Amino acid sequence: MTSGICCAGNDRVHNWLVTMLTSVRRHSGDVPITLIPFDDNLARTRRLCRRMDVEILPTVAFAELDAFSRTLLPDAPIGLMRRFSSFWGPYEHFIYLDADVVAVQSVRPLLGAVERYSPHVLYLDANLDEVYKPGPLRAKMVTEHNARGINAGVFGGTRGVLSLDVVQGFFDEYATVAGDTIPLADQTYLNYVLDRLGVACLAFTDVLDVSGGWAGHRYHTEDGALIASRLAPSQTRAAPVALLHWAGFALTPAMPHFRLWLSYRGGRGARALHAARIGAPLVYDRLTGRVRARLKPRARLARISALLARRTSAGE
Repeated sequence: MTSGICCAGNDRVHNWLVTMLTSVRRHSGDVPITLIPFDDNLARTRRLCRRMDVEILPTVAFAELDAFSRTLLPDAPIGLMRRFSSFWGPYEHFIYLDADVVAVQSVRPLLGAVERYSPHVLYLDANLDEVYKPGPLRAKMVTEHNARGINAGVFGGTRGVLSLDVVQGFFDEYATVAGDTIPLADQTYLNYVLDRLGVACLAFTDVLDVSGGWAGHRYHTEDGALIASRLAPSQTRAAPVALLHWAGFALTPAMPHFRLWLSYRGGRGARALHAARIGAPLVYDRLTGRVRARLKPRARLARISALLARRTSAGE
């Protein structure tokens, strides 16, 4: 296969995975998708993948990578480093998506950009503060290697840019500087390896008319498109969002843009919410069309007490 989507997941992230795959299929049709399993906890995931026409890589393919992961990150979930296998997976060109991503338009233009700018690694969002601590190492990586601090939840690449041998080869060197990096495991190590190899990285926002898509930012709708209210440094005007990423957010009704996420999960009614089995008990208000959490009496009392305390403080 020439190009396609790689994603990662298991039954533990089933609700995220359902929504992500549904959104990709809705906007991108039969684009090839391959799932990288976190582990063997895949009973519901296998049924989902059959329904969504998604291939699952066999877990035996990750034996060496898992062994390396146990050495590098002994306390991390065993499958955390498996996203690296996208670089030696089934596609010549690929986009990797975490399960907590929703496609709000077709991913095909992004795949096209990966093909055109190969062998660059393309990314959606970047933040050096999420990879390197301020200090000599960070300064060196920026000055000598043009470090970006790419977010490892959404990136595009070309087969062969990394290999298992290359990924393992930087372990001893990384161990000597790990204290100067942010302990985000796979994201930090991916950036370190790319930076040390001198792999050229480009932002999707530099080569396409799209905006970065972290769910913590503000967005508005124009002509049916989701538009970022915040511009990327290279942009002079607002651009539509292609992928929305809930990095760092738990799956609850309190997370930003929950209603958008829910629209891909399978409906807005109480039955769909109950089927999703997420967060606190939920109520769907038919008059307002809003979803809200039903607080237990103790939680409701705590909120009332906190509100009264704030009003009292404000009046002093």
